[in-house]
Amino acid sequence: MQINVTANKQLSVGADEKMELVPRETPVKATIEYNLGATLKEAVDLFGETVVLSYFHAGAKIGVQDVLRRKLESNVSVDDAIKQMATYKLGIRSGRAAADPKQTAEIYLKALAASDPEAFKALVASVKK
Repeated sequence: MQINVTANKQLSVGADEKMELVPRETPVKATIEYNLGATLKEAVDLFGETVVLSYFHAGAKIGVQDVLRRKLESNVSVDDAIKQMATYKLGIRSGRAAADPKQTAEIYLKALAASDPEAFKALVASVKK
């Protein structure tokens, strides 16, 4: 498998011998070929079951966190997001959770009122008709 890396920072040791990462003027890029195994069996044969499971858990956790985060960003309540996650299966695409229409409308109306008061008044007037 080809693995690409770009380093935008470098380690610098100051006069006080403190180390810190500082920005590079020009990023350094490197590409390597690294055998991660083409199948689960090959990966286990190369690295062992414990390592493969550990890396799976790390990646799966990030994936689950991402799905949960997207649900919360869709203005779903925490309780509803947790309930929806109870049926989530790794590897199955999950669309964004349906947003609460009332909350979405409130967010939109507040933004409209702040950015364009006249348009907000016109919208309210048209709804009252």
